[in-house]
Amino acid sequence: MKIALMKHAKMRRAAGAALVLVFCAAARTEAADLMFELGFEDGLKPGGNLTGLVITERGGGLAESDHGKAWQFDGKSALEISVPTRETLSFAAGDQFTVQTRVRLEQAKTTGALISKGSGGSYRLSVGPDRTLGFSYYAQGGWRAYTGKDYPLPLGEWSEVAVQYDGSDRILTLLVDGKLAGKFPIEAQVQSRDAAPLFIGGTVNPESGEAKGLMAVMDDVRIYKGLKYPLAGNAEVGSVIYAPNSASP
Repeated sequence: MKIALMKHAKMRRAAGAALVLVFCAAARTEAADLMFELGFEDGLKPGGNLTGLVITERGGGLAESDHGKAWQFDGKSALEISVPTRETLSFAAGDQFTVQTRVRLEQAKTTGALISKGSGGSYRLSVGPDRTLGFSYYAQGGWRAYTGKDYPLPLGEWSEVAVQYDGSDRILTLLVDGKLAGKFPIEAQVQSRDAAPLFIGGTVNPESGEAKGLMAVMDDVRIYKGLKYPLAGNAEVGSVIYAPNSASP
């Protein structure tokens, strides 16, 4: 099912729930500018310039949670958000950005992408083995991936997870509930300068259209230009789990 998202449009389902997508470059949150927000609660209203963004539901559905509506992913589902131009939701080399969401894992051994850009991907925030938070990105002909060693995500409980990147210092940071889970100096800049779709809760095979992802509930997906979590120090925390190569993690 595809939904075209227009300015000031409000989308309602038979159950009365609203699927809300927000794209606004002017909103301000702490030291970061809110670029994109996706929520599922009644009463939220989209704002900013939404023309041209399209969301395609590839399985899953609304679920009740302890803080309202959220999106239930069953391991074979994802939300696909098409963007009209390469400038939409893009990061240039040297930019600062933060990608953030709330997630509740429903199965102990579930692994997969929380938020990713592109089917092959330009970047991916994911849950790895032992429920650790990870981030991978494509640069200079190969994938580079990192995982946090502390603060594995709890099972059946909500966690706020995020990755942020300071392109001026080339420091990549992983956070769980605002706590440092991984911090890495990196060599190749993280950037995303294409019109590939954004995926939530999983990834989609571009040939078959089949989705694969997490057994989880997600809410409050946000992308910022800038650093949402100011952190001091440059010590490396966590580990590099993939050396740069041409294979997707």
